[in-house]
Amino acid sequence: MRCFAKEFLVQVLSLGWRLWDFAGTIRPVVFFHECARRGRGVVGKLKGMELKQIAQRVGLGLGIAALFLIGSLVFKYAGEGMEADWSARLTAELNTRIRNEGSISVSPGLNQLAVDRLREQLHSAHVEAQFHLDLVRRLYGLYFMQVSMFLLASALAAIALVFVSRDGWKQANDFLLIAFSVLGTGAVVWGTLPGVFKMADNIDNNKNAYVQCLNIGDKICTYLRTYKAPVGGAAGATADKAPEVFIAEMDDESNKARDIYLLFDISQSKSFNQITESLQNASAAKGK
Repeated sequence: MRCFAKEFLVQVLSLGWRLWDFAGTIRPVVFFHECARRGRGVVGKLKGMELKQIAQRVGLGLGIAALFLIGSLVFKYAGEGMEADWSARLTAELNTRIRNEGSISVSPGLNQLAVDRLREQLHSAHVEAQFHLDLVRRLYGLYFMQVSMFLLASALAAIALVFVSRDGWKQANDFLLIAFSVLGTGAVVWGTLPGVFKMADNIDNNKNAYVQCLNIGDKICTYLRTYKAPVGGAAGATADKAPEVFIAEMDDESNKARDIYLLFDISQSKSFNQITESLQNASAAKGK
């Protein structure tokens, strides 16, 4: 450590001596005056046109990005508003089912232990259905936002590209190029997100899980009232089944429906790279 510090000190002193020797050749006063003059020139130039132009370009990019953020929020709330009608109806129906859990008539052939367990399964199925319904609502709002922003950004980027192509990439206005760059980037990002987060698959899977939970609740209600379990085949067909067997079957079906469907596919990000490479190739071709 001491050797390193000593060597570092020697290098600093050597550099300082060289600078002082160079300054002495042109007289110290002239040297510092020249440095001050050049410094003022650089600062003045930055405060003039260059700094103003940089600020304008950065401001344009940030402004478009802010509009993207505002548009995302607007479309997100718009998507949630579109699903509010059907989700409110489904939520009201589910709440009615939950309120009526305790008033379901029970077949006299069932013992109290089996009835208690079946009621627990019924309530668990309704709670799980509510979870999947809430998840579908949130995913639908995000999916609507992503698709809407992709369409909007693509349309605006196409308009900007028309004006850029008319004047040529080298002669095009810098502000127009910045707008096209930001809009094109936004279109690529918003167009890639639904595939990466598998929004359509997640919505369908949670929707199916919601319906499956309601079907489980219907089977339990039927068994509580009639002491008969629904069977496959003809519509409305039922058969006698021991409580312990039916409870075990409902446990298996509930475990399958209790999964959380939030899938991702990072391989979809390859489309992002393909789109950006195509844009770069197009830019290079136009610039030639």
